[in-house]
Order: sequence, then C-alpha cells, then structure tokens
Amino acid sequence: ENCTLPSNWFCDITRNIESVVAKTYFTLSPLNLYNKRIVKKQFVLFKDSQPEFYINGTQIKASDVGIKDSCLTLSLEYILIEFDKVKVCHGVQPNKNIMSSFGPQFVESNGHWKHSNCLNIVTAGTSELCVWCKQLKLLIIKKLKRLSVGKPIRLDNIKIQMKNIKTSTLNKIIQKSNLTECQSNLVHEIFNASKVKCKNQMRYSDNWMLLCLILQIRSPSGYRFLRDQSILPLPCIKTVRKYLLAINNECGFDMNFFKLLKKKMLSKTEKQIKGILLIDEVFLRSSISVKSRTLTYTGLEDFGGELPSRETEKADHSLVFMWSSLADNFSQPIAVFASKGPVKGLDLTKLVIKAIMLLENAGAQVLGLTSDGASTNRTMWNNLGISGKIGNTLNSFCNPFDDKRKVFVFSDGPHLIKTICNRLHDKKCLRLHPSKSFVKWEHYTEVYKIEENLLGKVCPKITKNHIFLSNLSKMKVKYATQLFSNSMAVAIQFYRSRYQNLKDSEETEQFTLVLNNLFDTLNRKFPAEGIRKNSYDFEVLEKSMEWLDAWELIVQKELITANEFLTQQTAEGLRNFFGIIRQVSGPNDHPSTPTFLQLYRMLTVSSLIKPSKSGNCITNEDQKPVLEICDFKNLINYNSSLREEKIKNMKSKLDVLIEEGNWDCEDLFLEHDYSVFECVVYYLGWYLAKRLCKKSKCELCIKSIKNDTGNKGKESELVNLKNRGFLIYPNNNLFNIILQVLETCFCKHASSVDVFENTYNEFLLHVTNLSFPCTDHKHEIVTEIFTMYI
Repeated sequence: ENCTLPSNWFCDITRNIESVVAKTYFTLSPLNLYNKRIVKKQFVLFKDSQPEFYINGTQIKASDVGIKDSCLTLSLEYILIEFDKVKVCHGVQPNKNIMSSFGPQFVESNGHWKHSNCLNIVTAGTSELCVWCKQLKLLIIKKLKRLSVGKPIRLDNIKIQMKNIKTSTLNKIIQKSNLTECQSNLVHEIFNASKVKCKNQMRYSDNWMLLCLILQIRSPSGYRFLRDQSILPLPCIKTVRKYLLAINNECGFDMNFFKLLKKKMLSKTEKQIKGILLIDEVFLRSSISVKSRTLTYTGLEDFGGELPSRETEKADHSLVFMWSSLADNFSQPIAVFASKGPVKGLDLTKLVIKAIMLLENAGAQVLGLTSDGASTNRTMWNNLGISGKIGNTLNSFCNPFDDKRKVFVFSDGPHLIKTICNRLHDKKCLRLHPSKSFVKWEHYTEVYKIEENLLGKVCPKITKNHIFLSNLSKMKVKYATQLFSNSMAVAIQFYRSRYQNLKDSEETEQFTLVLNNLFDTLNRKFPAEGIRKNSYDFEVLEKSMEWLDAWELIVQKELITANEFLTQQTAEGLRNFFGIIRQVSGPNDHPSTPTFLQLYRMLTVSSLIKPSKSGNCITNEDQKPVLEICDFKNLINYNSSLREEKIKNMKSKLDVLIEEGNWDCEDLFLEHDYSVFECVVYYLGWYLAKRLCKKSKCELCIKSIKNDTGNKGKESELVNLKNRGFLIYPNNNLFNIILQVLETCFCKHASSVDVFENTYNEFLLHVTNLSFPCTDHKHEIVTEIFTMYI
C-alpha cells in the first residue's frame, strides 16, 4: 500500500466477497487514430500463485523483461521500475493502398499493424520495432514501390517537369553527364517532343535530321518500327525522303553533288584527301519503270549527256565510279552510267579523264585508278598509255589536272585470282617448265573426293561448287581464293603418300602456295599490315614478278605452248600490279536498273553525311558538322521540279483548248480493233475515276467523272468480271472522248523517253476543241486526267 508507482501506472484490486484475490498494476498506451487506448503493460499479483507479466494482452516470462525468478521476492517498487523500462513494439502504421492485397502476414493491434510473429519487446538498439515488425515494414515499403511504378500521376509529373525545363538548364545537365554528340541530340529531341501536343508541330534540329536520314537509308523497316511505336521522336518518312531527293540519281556527273563533296573535302587532312578512283561494271536485269518526279522512264541507256545515248534501248549494264581515301575510312560513289552492253573503251577513257578532273577540282587527289581486266578496261588502259607487257611495263599516266603528279593504274587482284582459277578449270592443266610435271585440276578434284564423305577434313571449306564450276560459281572470288589456299596445299602434301592419283602433285602444291601467298599479300586490311620496303609482303611481290616473268619467257621460247600458260590479259594484269580488294554489295547479283540507281543514290548520300566510324574520336566543340541539312535544302530549292514544269507547259496548252459546256469533242482518229482495247481502257478508267473523285469535292465534277446512270456499254465487260461491288464506272463521255484517244496517242509514243510531252502533243494535233461541264474546275480536272493517265 505504501509502494510508489512509476509515472502513468495505475493499480486495480480484484476482490472475492471480502478477501483480496489479486492486484493488477498497469499502464495504458497512447491514444490511437480512433481515440482509443489499450492496456500496454500489466503486472498481476495473485494471493496463492506466482505473479504474471502481460504486454499488449500477451503473457510473457519474467526473464523476458530482465527480471529473474529469484528477484520476484524483492520489493514491488523495484519490479515495476524494471518493468517500466522495457521497450514495447508498437507495430507499423497501416496503409490503405495495400491492405486488401497484403495477405495474412500481419495482425491489427490498437490501430497499428504487427507481424503475426511479433515479439512485443524491443530487445536492443534505438528502434521501436521488433525484428519481425522490421521485416513487415520492409515488405510494406517494397509493396508500395511496386504499386507506384507506372502510375499515370508520376508520368504526368515527369512530363510537366520536362516541359518546364529550360534549354540552358538542359545543356548544363548534358555537359555534366559527358554524353556523346549523338546522345545529346537525342536527349534534346525527346525533351522537345514532350513540349508539343501534336506530332505535326514538331520541329527537328539539323543534326538530328542528318541522323534520321542515315537511319532511314540503313534500315527503312527499322526506321518505320521506331517511329510507329513512338520509341524515338522521328520525322515523317516523306520529310526524310525530301532531303534524300536532293541528290540526283540521274546518270552522269552531278555538279551539285560535287559542290557537297568539295565542302566535305575541306575538313580532310592533306593525307586524307589522297585516294584511288575505282571503276567497275555490273550486269543488270533489263527493266524500265516510270519516274513520277520527271514524268519519264528510268532504266533506259543513259550517259547523263556525257556521251551519245540510244534512248530507246533498255540498259543491262551499269558503270560505277567511286573514290576511296587511302588514309581515311571514306569511300564515296561519284557517278553512275547505264548502258546497253559494256561501255566502249574510248568512251570509258573520256569518262575517266572527266572524273579525275572533277575530283581534283573538288579537293581530292587521285593517286591511282583500279579496275578489273575486262576488254573495255584494257582498251582504256591502252588509250592512257598503260602497258603490262614483259620488258615494256608502264603502270602510270600523267594526271590531267596536275602534270607534276602521276596516276597509277592497278588491276583488281581478286578478279585476277578468279581468272587464273577459271583458266586452270577450262584447260585442266598448266605447265611452268618443260622439265616439270603439270599443274592439274584433277589434283584438287581428288582431294575433294577423298574428303567428300569424311567428318574430319583437312579442307573443310571445299565443296562441290569449288570443284565443278558453273557459270555462276565461276564469278565467285571466294571459291577461287579458298581453292588456292594454304589448307589445300597442305592437303595435297598430306594425301600424296597415301593416294596414287596425287603422286605427281608437287607442282600443283607449289602453284597453290604461290597464289595463296600472293593473295594474302594483297588482302591486307590495316595500315600496320601495309606493304613496306624490305617487308615480307614486298619480298613476296618481287618473287611473284620473277616467277611470272620466268614463266612467260618459257612460253616465248616455245618450250611450252600458249595453252599451258595463263591468258595474256591475266598475265599483263598481274604484272601491271596486283590491285586492291573488290567491294561487293549485297546478295542481289543482278538487280534491275531502276533499283540499282535508287541504291546508288542512297549510298551516295550515306557516304557524304555519315559520322566517323571510329569509336575513340573526340569531337571538337568549335567545329560545326561538315555537311549541314541546309546544304540539302539549298539543293532542293535550286533544283526546281521537272515534273511541275512539264505539267505547267501542258496546262498552258490545254487552257486554250478547254471550253465551258457539256462533254464534247471532235471526231478523232481511232484505228484499233476495240473488242479488247476498249475493255482494257475502260478498266483503267475506273481507277482514274476513283482517284479524281477522291481529290474533288465538287458535285458537278464528280458527276462528270463517274457513271451513276446505269447505262454501260460492252466496253464495261472486264470491269463487270472484276467488280466485287467497290469499283467505280467511269463516265461514258470521259471514256469515249478522252481516254480512248489518249491511249492511242500513248501507244504511238510509248517507247520514247519524252513519252509524256509527245503523248499530249499528239493529242493536241488532232483535237482543237474540248468541253467540260464545270466552269470553276475544268482546267484542273482535265490537267489531272492527262497527268494521271499518262
């Protein structure tokens, strides 16, 4: 009764009639959210049993609160003071967002969440939670983080921050982050995209447009995917193509292109402007297509005005000129010519001279000329004074732009290796000396037959295509170089003692090793591997020259026949020099002429604007990009559309002819059997009517274009067969008065390059009066009819 209780402790006495059964000493918890309190701690003294301790209604042992059983006999005041010092776990604050999905891992106590295994006592440290409730708190935090990811409210906040950020602040952040120039451009465009409500309001920087242009050239499908899925802020494909069209894909030398090349060369060092002019001719599939920008054909023979062209002949060859730097990773196509058959040697000489002059004028220095050993190229060599004959070798000519410098001529090395392989395959054997055995093709065949059914092979790359050459496989350089390889020489030596058919194969083995070493010498890719004086590669070249000279001298002395030697063209090509590696483009060996010209345009633009390939380059902040988008804009503005000019000229002539009134036209010449002709023209008319009706909103014009009367003649038979309910029947007057006559005129001039002008001029020769019902739109509609149909 005289015990002093700790602060906020109370006493309650439990009685049974007149006797005291138990005394309870307790303290209450703070008020919870619902203004309620519970008994936090209580100590119960019983009359006839041991005292008990309770925390939050749960009984605990005396030892858990730091009181030994022997101390229970001590004073009550001591026990309560020690019990008051014990820290109680209050649990975690509840969260409404996860209550329904959190599961049975918690219990609710006095407005708090506690772990189902809560200890109720905080044993150590400054924390107010037990070990189990700490884990519960961490689980709640993780759950809240997962639920917060993807909330639109957070994305909206980010968008608002991106919209409000200033350009100067963004530049400072980018500078501190050490981003590359391309990454910086991307970040700027993403922030700009967040500030506009509609894609049509986007304005792109010049550097970003150049990057988009490269991406569209390298992967059109990838560009379309990134734009459609809004992964990157990319401009419309039409916008990118507009800049691509700044470079003309017409044949010949484009002066506007050389202006851009000159600006590009100004950024190059003295060594980087030195390079090689490469020329090569590729066989194409004969094909023509309509070029809508110029209202003419593409795919016909075209020398761009440099040489006389047979404009009615379909081109089946394309001659390409390319300049490649010797000290920089820069190769640039400069011109293309479409021809029927190979370009003649004299014409090729003229084109080479002009190409060198234009390149030199643009700032490049042409040190060499590379081509294969085709007959037209050999004629060009002879015209330039080049000779590969033994004892009279001359492999350079005077530079036409600077007579103090020379242009060296190289023969394409891979082409020569290929011709040697084909020569040996066709002749079956060659001979280096009358006292030595033959170099035989059957030795290579024997090695293939030995290993054909073996899993472990000495020459695993040799296949049937290497041995049994077809017209297509004869063109593959890969087959020739893999056949004349060190592996094949080793295989011949390895199997010689094991198979009787290879007993006389020593010369074939040595021949293979010579060609292998020669090709390896010419196939270096890095500057450190280049040919230098007194180097191993230089020694191989010298020995190869001596080997070739000795072999040809034996032929001249008639010790062996000419059929046992290489072709004269191959020998002179090897002696002239062993050229650089050939550039191969894609799996399509014979693209069509229009496709090739389009690919040429894309490669030309890509080479001009692509950034440095090296990854360890440091951009000089003071330097602007060599070529900017404004350079392409100037070319677009400079090159007025030829299509627009042609349509304008036609419209001016039609304006005099067209009058107001019902459809009417004079009797015209028609000299066809129209049983099929009329049906086909009428079928073309539905497409024309559909296009015109989409463009026009004038009811009178639409009524004059399509047939809604139901009166259809026999000429609609083909449309009826193809119609599934969606075709539009053209107006009978449109069909009878214009389309039939226009088709007749077109058939007369279909093979002409100027088919558009010739067709409407032919029409105007026979028609002096033409009426159209709509006063306001008669000129526009008739002009559209002529333009679309032709």
